Amino acid sequence: MKKTILPLLSFMLLGGNLIAQTFSKDSTSKQVHKGYKESIFPGGKEAWINYVQSNVNGALGKYILNPKGLPKVQQSAYVTFKVDKDGSITDVVVTNAAELNPKLVEEALRVIKSSPKWTPAMSDGEFITEKGMQTITWEHGKK
Repeated sequence: MKKTILPLLSFMLLGGNLIAQTFSKDSTSKQVHKGYKESIFPGGKEAWINYVQSNVNGALGKYILNPKGLPKVQQSAYVTFKVDKDGSITDVVVTNAAELNPKLVEEALRVIKSSPKWTPAMSDGEFITEKGMQTITWEHGKK
């Protein structure tokens, strides 16, 4: 039986700060066995969180679409990407771009695309491409 791993990091942007919400693995894209090692950001998961926190512009929360005129709103960009065999980030896509202001889409793409190289995933001693997903949530309005 094939099992797969899809790293999933989720963050929430509150008042210009990015706070980790969850980290989970999904068993739908990579074969898991003793010879498998997942891709990793330089410095590990905490370093990835710090990288995203340091690079996302929280002030862009003002561009959240708010058709109902609510006093407080939040909106998430769901970003998929691949960590290539050489550790570079490729195929970066905001899967819900049609639901977001283009400024939020641009920011989410910029942050993920500008990531330093990762240590790529390995399977049976060979580097492989691995899929990832990053959720970035902005909030705007009075608490």
